[in-house]
Amino acid sequence: MKANALIISVSALLVCTSALAASIKVEDGESRPGSNYTAINKSVQIGDGAEIGDIDSVNGAIRIGNNAIVGDVESVNGSVKINKGANVQSVEVVNGAINLGSEVIVDSSVQSVNGSIQTDNGVSIGQGISTVNGGIELTGTTVQGDLETYNGSITLDQTEILGDLRVSKSKGWSWNKKNAKPNQISIGPDTVIHGTLYFEKKVQLTVHPSATIGDIIGDEVERGDMR
Repeated sequence: MKANALIISVSALLVCTSALAASIKVEDGESRPGSNYTAINKSVQIGDGAEIGDIDSVNGAIRIGNNAIVGDVESVNGSVKINKGANVQSVEVVNGAINLGSEVIVDSSVQSVNGSIQTDNGVSIGQGISTVNGGIELTGTTVQGDLETYNGSITLDQTEILGDLRVSKSKGWSWNKKNAKPNQISIGPDTVIHGTLYFEKKVQLTVHPSATIGDIIGDEVERGDMR
């Protein structure tokens, strides 16, 4: 995760408030591919079919319209919603949910520290998806890289993961690790995971009969099958 780097960059942006736009609203069909935007304490709205550069937001939601083209999308405190057919370079959120509508294309990765990630049919992710504290729910999605969480659940339906699925051990020390609830991992109908399933902590894994998965590596896997 690049959370530390993102927070540092946000601190620098706060110093340079005189250079920031008061708010961001790009109308439908506007073409500004070389323009990057930063907003503080304001929402960001990008219209249908618009084309712009990068978006940075502090304390505000980001909404990207149908078939829009956008560069890197970064938010510190605010959700990100990307609507049908849009194409973005990457998505990174510190505190907030990420929702990708049908047929959205993300050229690089999708990352969240504290927030869920949800996708709809036809979404394509060029690299991987990861969360620290937040569930991942993918439907009809293709992920070219790995799928990773530390403390979140994973639910997959008619989804293809070309890399590995990982539930990684939380960094640092916690008094309740021994009694922590297991991560819930649900591999739904017609899902394919080409790589290995690595579980570094306790998980409850359920797999639909029509799903295809790779090898399972982990000492604390409670396995069940869907009906």
